[in-house]
Amino acid sequence: MKFCVAIGDTPDVKLTADLSKAVEDSGFSSMTVLDSPGKTIDVHLMLAIAAQNTSKIKIGQGVVDPMTYHPLTIANIAASMDQIAKDRVFIGIGSGNPMSKGRPAAKLKDMREAISFIRNYMSGQEVEYNGVKMQSDWIKKTAPIFMSAHGPKSLQLAGEIADGVIFLCLHPVYVKWQLELIARGAERAGRDPDTIDNWARCMIYPTENKADAFRETSAAPSSYAGLWRILVRDIPEVEDLRARMEKSDPGLVDELIKDTKTYSENLQTRFAERIDAPHSKMVTQRMIDFFHFSGREEAIIEQMEELADIGVKTISMTTYTLINKIDMVKEVGSKVVKHFHN
Repeated sequence: MKFCVAIGDTPDVKLTADLSKAVEDSGFSSMTVLDSPGKTIDVHLMLAIAAQNTSKIKIGQGVVDPMTYHPLTIANIAASMDQIAKDRVFIGIGSGNPMSKGRPAAKLKDMREAISFIRNYMSGQEVEYNGVKMQSDWIKKTAPIFMSAHGPKSLQLAGEIADGVIFLCLHPVYVKWQLELIARGAERAGRDPDTIDNWARCMIYPTENKADAFRETSAAPSSYAGLWRILVRDIPEVEDLRARMEKSDPGLVDELIKDTKTYSENLQTRFAERIDAPHSKMVTQRMIDFFHFSGREEAIIEQMEELADIGVKTISMTTYTLINKIDMVKEVGSKVVKHFHN
């Protein structure tokens, strides 16, 4: 099992630098920086700061999208960052969160075209994008591309074209379902699914009492808001998922649909990922447990080992709504990450 830290709302340069150092010193293997223009400093400034303040860990976006940044720019930034952090840079790309971008998310067609362009352009080929042919005068080295994916089609697309996939949720049945869809996409493209990295993105909050974690873990709308939209779809893949979940945890599907829909309807995006936001009152402990680790470290480790047995390769811890981000990174490093390194 490998571990990543996704640093979130870091509105000043020093915090980004200090967090980067803490991530590396605490035994994590990688970190991502947030692209959310209305909430934090520029994603690529943070990436440069992370590159300059670390020497071992992999670094990348978590994530950028091809509607805000032209794929040519994404490729050029990755190649430029490689000069600061040689062989440590990856590209994190996704459809883009409407809450932080102020526009609709990129479509799967856009994602496919962008990832294909970036990979071929960075390998030195002449590539056409939106009717324009381009070829770099200096880039001849590719970077790994990680795609965030949540629905059945995006998970399969990621398995088909990406080097790694970033997904949400920790429930074993749901996780296995996601991994199977990634594998289906990979096999359709003639790829070996075992060659594709996968990251389960979540919060990790060691504590003797889960109630002590509630305030911070309840403030993560990107996790909760969209679940019901997936669970209510009348397509074979989701019907299969609902049947599996009902068999494993009777009543959980209906509860999650009801509670995450209520949450979504009450979500105030201007308070997104802020502690004590009004919509946090709509969060239940079962919602938190579906997406995040909290509780005694022994229980967290046991959950992680179960996910590793299913096929999860990396746990990507977010710090977005943590009050003491650096302290928690260090605590998770010493209590959890260290266990898997022994």
